[in-house]
Amino acid sequence: MNLDADQLDALAEVVNIGVGRAAASLHELVDRHVRLTETEVSVCRIDQVDQTLGDGCLPHDVSVVQGFQGQIAGKALLAFPERSGATLAKLIGDSPEDDEALEADTAGVQEENGNIVLNRVLGSLANEFGENFHYTEPTLATGSVGEVIANHEVRGVAAGAPTCLLADAHFHVEETSGGGSLLLAFNTQQLAVLLDRLLDATPA
Repeated sequence: MNLDADQLDALAEVVNIGVGRAAASLHELVDRHVRLTETEVSVCRIDQVDQTLGDGCLPHDVSVVQGFQGQIAGKALLAFPERSGATLAKLIGDSPEDDEALEADTAGVQEENGNIVLNRVLGSLANEFGENFHYTEPTLATGSVGEVIANHEVRGVAAGAPTCLLADAHFHVEETSGGGSLLLAFNTQQLAVLLDRLLDATPA
């Protein structure tokens, strides 16, 4: 299903609200200013997600991923390069500076705080759409974003859906080498209905 320009703009606005709140939570966790790009929204094949993310960002090979289900289904990801993820975990968990590996305690910090950040995104999305979502437990996954979306199946995304709608906002934690992306992957089947309802409720 294709979405028109107004629908894509409406989705970007909704996601930007959630991403902004998530960035505020990340700022509180790491005690650093978090710089965000505007959310980019595109429809792509699931096997082309990594190419769609573009050549301008480092490859993301570690993600905290959380599925959501309701009238729409999808996945939210806090994705980053492995070294960047370890840097952020050190800031949050006060790990030793020479601990560069994603050991069990570091992975636990990433997962726990990824949960906080992703809940801000999804909670905001649910409020804007007036929907109730059911959430999966957040998990730490390795591999590219495309692999994570394809392999961690959630109803309506990956399973039986060759395409997804991808909302991507890059973030960078100032005074560090930490950064990554806040991503949402949606099934487009029911999303158009919610976006049209949102547009109809928006004053002209």
